[in-house]
Amino acid sequence: LMIAQFFNVAGSTASSIMTSIGKHKPVAKWAVIEAVVNLCLSVVLVRTIGLYGVAWGTSLSSAAVYVVFWPWYVKRILGVSVRRFLWEGWAKVTVCSIPFGLACLVTERYWHARSLPIFFVQIIAILPIYVLSMASVFHGELSGIFRKWRMSRTLPTEAVS
Repeated sequence: LMIAQFFNVAGSTASSIMTSIGKHKPVAKWAVIEAVVNLCLSVVLVRTIGLYGVAWGTSLSSAAVYVVFWPWYVKRILGVSVRRFLWEGWAKVTVCSIPFGLACLVTERYWHARSLPIFFVQIIAILPIYVLSMASVFHGELSGIFRKWRMSRTLPTEAVS
C-alpha cells in the first residue's frame, strides 16, 4: 500500500489545485475509473495471491491513474511540463526521503526499538537527517520564502519619514 501512497503525493496537491480552480470534473471521472479498476484487480488478485492481491490491486490502479492521468491533466490545465511535474511532485520528495530511510534502517539494525517510547526517541534522534535533506533539496524555495519573510518584517522607508 505504500506504493499507492507514493503516487498519491503528487496527485493530492494537483487534485487540491484543480478543485480550487473548478477543474475537478475530469478528476472525479478518473477517480471513478480508478475505483472500478481497483475493485476488478483486487477481486482477481485476491483469488490468486490472497490478501496481498487487494493491496496490489489498490497500488496498481493508483499508480496507473497517477502516472497516466495526472501529468497529462496538469500539463493541459496549468501548463506545467510533465518533466517538471514529475521532478517537483515525486523526485524531490523521494530524494529527501532516501537519507532518512537509510537512517531508519541503520537505527533499526543497531538500536532495535523494544517499546513505543524507544521508537519515538529513535525518530526524534534521526529526524534532523530528514530536515537537513529537505533543506538541501529545497534550498532555493526556502531561500525565497525566507527572503520574502525578511522583506515583510522591514518597514518601507516612506513609512518611517
